[in-house]
Amino acid sequence: MFLGLVLLGGLPLGGCATPWGKREPNDSEAELAAARSASRQGEWREAAGRWAEILHRGDERSREACMGLSRATLELGDAAGAQRFADLGLRTFSRDADLLVCRAEALVAQGFLHSAETAFEAALAAAPERPAIALDLARLSNDLGRSEAALAVLEPRIGTDGTGPGPLAKDPRAARIVADAQRRLGRIRDAFDSYARAFELAAPSSGDLVHAASMAEAEHVRAELPRAAFLAGGWLQRAAALDPQCTRAHYLLGVLAQGAEPAVAAAHLRRAVETDPADLDALTALAKLQARRGEIQDSIAMAERALALETDPAKRTELERLAKPEPVPEAPPVESSPPSGGAPVRDP
Repeated sequence: MFLGLVLLGGLPLGGCATPWGKREPNDSEAELAAARSASRQGEWREAAGRWAEILHRGDERSREACMGLSRATLELGDAAGAQRFADLGLRTFSRDADLLVCRAEALVAQGFLHSAETAFEAALAAAPERPAIALDLARLSNDLGRSEAALAVLEPRIGTDGTGPGPLAKDPRAARIVADAQRRLGRIRDAFDSYARAFELAAPSSGDLVHAASMAEAEHVRAELPRAAFLAGGWLQRAAALDPQCTRAHYLLGVLAQGAEPAVAAAHLRRAVETDPADLDALTALAKLQARRGEIQDSIAMAERALALETDPAKRTELERLAKPEPVPEAPPVESSPPSGGAPVRDP
């Protein structure tokens, strides 16, 4: 829509009269500076109008004008128009990295993710020295499930492929994308290392810490990688310190402590249920732990709360067993040894 306004008169394209005063032919450098300034300051409607004037002249600034118009138009909510401006520039500057990035960003905004990935790949091929493009491409590839492709882009630029430190070696965003990709591929040991590197490079949020630590929720991970529980436990303690109301942090701390410290595990699980009374994972885990500890009435209460929320048939069956435990048979009377020559004596 905005493209049509620019080209058909919604914003003036050139000549002399503009909303910003009369322009003389030798004002081109001033117009360029004003357009750049409007873009930097986020004055997108003004930027679009100024870039449109520059584009209308058709001079050597056309490439930058197409780029500026594309970005301004995207910010104004017209992703299709932004793509068309980028494509207009690419007709002449077919391998221009900035225009290719503009095209990719416009495609992402429209939901055309595979086409956007192709545009980012072309941009990186045109400017392989620009790490920001590599980051955008790797993030998108990983989101599309192409984790191997994401690693192929980032690992050489980080240096984890054995080539030595690269331009992204100290970029926490790159380490995080690599960790997420390794996790998707089942390379859990490598993912733990990459998350740890990312958290060393930049202070993580409680959500970041919980996301990474959740790899240790699976019992087989803790069995195969003994340090998983140690690393995850440290991250979760940091997450709970950053956000004491973080339900997931308390739940996972409870999971990790169940084997060695059941009392500590129960405390964390109770805290998780306090912070979110509808958290099914925490309710179920606490009900099971209480049953194992012989706290039958508490376990029944937790199982009933979980049953009110659970819809999965298999999980409901397990919770129903906890809510209605089999009665414990009474022990038979204990017979004491009779006096010599006497009959057996039963305890009353």
